[in-house]
Amino acid sequence: MTEKRAIHIARHKVVQEANGHYFCPRLPTKYLEFWRMVLAALIKAKAERPVDKSDGFGDKITSCPGCGKPVINYYNPSIKPSYCMLCGQKLDWQQEPAREEAEKREQK
Repeated sequence: MTEKRAIHIARHKVVQEANGHYFCPRLPTKYLEFWRMVLAALIKAKAERPVDKSDGFGDKITSCPGCGKPVINYYNPSIKPSYCMLCGQKLDWQQEPAREEAEKREQK
């Protein structure tokens, strides 16, 4: 099973549980909360490339796509973590950050 398929199934189960609770409010919501947690964990486990954001001083900072916080250490920018230390989002460093890719497309 691929990550995309697992996320699709979890989203479907969240919608099913939410609809069931909407039509019969006496049903327990523990399954709805369970599937929401599963969906959130699957989304964070899927590797996403970091994004470049500008800070208030005009510099570009490589940031997490999930929480938007910086993921590169200022003192040693060559270290690229596998996960965001704040939110746990898995990072994919095989691809370039989104800003650089957009700039290359504009130059062509």
